[in-house]
Amino acid sequence: MEAQILGYPVNVLQHGSESAVIEPILLGMVLGFVPVTIAGLLVAAWLQYKQGNPSGLGEK
Repeated sequence: MEAQILGYPVNVLQHGSESAVIEPILLGMVLGFVPVTIAGLLVAAWLQYKQGNPSGLGEK
């Protein structure tokens, strides 16, 4: 008998059926998080650029 946690075998990485389900989910998460993160960084940079330079550095 194999050890199980919540109905799944403890050595999940050695079983093909579970990894076949987990990998597309992880791929979807990565493909979703990466563009959202890049878009968020670009929006934050644009908003700071539009605000101007509040410190006054670099102005003559």
